[in-house]
Amino acid sequence: MPDLPGCPRCPAIHFHVDEARSWFARTEERFDLIQMSMIDTWAATRGRGLFAVGKTACTTLEGWRHFVGALTPTGVFTVSRWYGKDSIAEAGRMVSLGARVLMDAGVADPGKHLALVANRNMATLILSRQPLSAAELAALHLLADERNFTVVLAPDMAPGSALLGQIANARDPAQLAAVTAGLLSI
Repeated sequence: MPDLPGCPRCPAIHFHVDEARSWFARTEERFDLIQMSMIDTWAATRGRGLFAVGKTACTTLEGWRHFVGALTPTGVFTVSRWYGKDSIAEAGRMVSLGARVLMDAGVADPGKHLALVANRNMATLILSRQPLSAAELAALHLLADERNFTVVLAPDMAPGSALLGQIANARDPAQLAAVTAGLLSI
């Protein structure tokens, strides 16, 4: 498929029409920011019942390896999905995928690279190639307060969900598997 022209106001932004995972698998470009927001909807999945939270090519470990692999050394990957304080299946999947892809990249403490913010029924995971700095975390908390978001998970605070905290702070794939046993597999 042809690429679309970039944004006239933002010449550094370019649009590519393609399937995300396969495009990122092919590209040699590196990015400071990759954002994946709500790539499917409840409307598209209602008929699937229990399988509505199932895997797509973009929500697998292999897919996330392509996305995180396309980041610059200081790059950030954000993913937004459905969220409920009492229903953290999709948020748990995001955090577990983030922790595992960081482990696979040699990160010893994935929890220092992850933050999760929520507002109503949506949460956004922030995954940084570098540990989140004190200045970045201060800015995150300030912006969350200004916009009425809840910081559910961040390296500088106790997690709003014990399970999400355990997932983010797992130190190796075996510990991550033990914490997430019984949840959706990554």
